[in-house]
Amino acid sequence: MSIAWCPPESLARSHPLGPLAGQLLPAQSVLRKVFRGKFVAALRQAFQNGELRFPENLKLLSEPKIFAAWLRHCFDKTGSST
Repeated sequence: MSIAWCPPESLARSHPLGPLAGQLLPAQSVLRKVFRGKFVAALRQAFQNGELRFPENLKLLSEPKIFAAWLRHCFDKTGSST
């Protein structure tokens, strides 16, 4: 994964870090991918640990293969969520 940085011009002049802010803050798309990856990993771990509880109308998600398919559908490899 390549890391893109926000150009200083994109930040408001009133930013506390001034021109350094664009060099220190990763682009929103990078943060989105990192957060999504951590979120999906936490969901998988919680499922494996038996920490997720599903209401009656979603009981099928308690099956490992169905949960994995649902997770793939919601967060595909292109990074788009549905």
